[in-house]
Amino acid sequence: MISTELFNLKNEIESLGQYHGTINKISEFTYVWEPQKKNELLFEKPIHLTLQAITHGNEIGGIYVIKKIVELLKNKQITPNISIAFVLANYKAAVRNQRFIDYDLNRVFGSKGGFSLEHNRAKEIESVLNQTYFLLDIHQTIEFTTTPFFVFKFNNSALDFVKNINNTIPVVTYFDEEFSKDGFCSDEFVLNKGGVGVTIEISQKGNDSIFIERAVDNVLKCIRYVEQYSLSKSETNSIEPNELYNCSDIIYYEDGSELNPGLHNFKEVSAGDILGKSNNGPIIARIDGYILFPKYNLDKYKVKPKEICQIIRKIQLDKTTKI
Repeated sequence: MISTELFNLKNEIESLGQYHGTINKISEFTYVWEPQKKNELLFEKPIHLTLQAITHGNEIGGIYVIKKIVELLKNKQITPNISIAFVLANYKAAVRNQRFIDYDLNRVFGSKGGFSLEHNRAKEIESVLNQTYFLLDIHQTIEFTTTPFFVFKFNNSALDFVKNINNTIPVVTYFDEEFSKDGFCSDEFVLNKGGVGVTIEISQKGNDSIFIERAVDNVLKCIRYVEQYSLSKSETNSIEPNELYNCSDIIYYEDGSELNPGLHNFKEVSAGDILGKSNNGPIIARIDGYILFPKYNLDKYKVKPKEICQIIRKIQLDKTTKI
């Protein structure tokens, strides 16, 4: 049961101080590990790296990724000289195997109102994110994805961060607009507070061991980059950048919206393709591109989503790109 895995991981994190470094509990399922000797060079925030998981409660893969990182710390197979926060975000939704309880947690960071479970949890997590220099938020897609991918609001620091983690993983980015009209995602919140935040979608939701292993490898590369950040920042320009996509069209929910079977993340579509239907008629792709975040079984949603999918297109950076 996922509740057992979750509480076992909690115990493992809390025991880290017995092995090396110290562990500080900030709030329930939220901790900061401090090494005995900490690298303070060029870090303007006390938490050098935050690893966040289960921001959506039914995306459980991140639990197993963090579990492995904690095991490596415990056994001293890795000995980072940076502080690392572990945030198991919507743990109450995870116990219920739900995306969220009342509101999508990844849409309420920075919100000034709201008294739901997720609004209250966001405030607890923000106490860590406010102090975070680098954030890696570990997610999974609802439907099948042909590849892992990074998602974040466009900025050069985040691009440099992800190409040093893994430059073979595509990036989906957006510019002036927000990722969601509902509120801030975790990475947006960190960016607005002067840090560098990115989300990684490691696989379709679940605990497939192959994808978990690959995600652990990417997290280890992330840790190494943050460790070396103050020393090697100028040496990363020679690395080829990631393949870059931009959210170019959003298909919003209408009454009776239903996508055709078989749409998955990064599935190629052409302008004019019929993607599904609604009470207002067929849902038609307006542009060429690739499907992202398709949503099915909308009758099961506690709150109907604002959008049922996005269409992304590959882009190239040039001197006219907004930064």
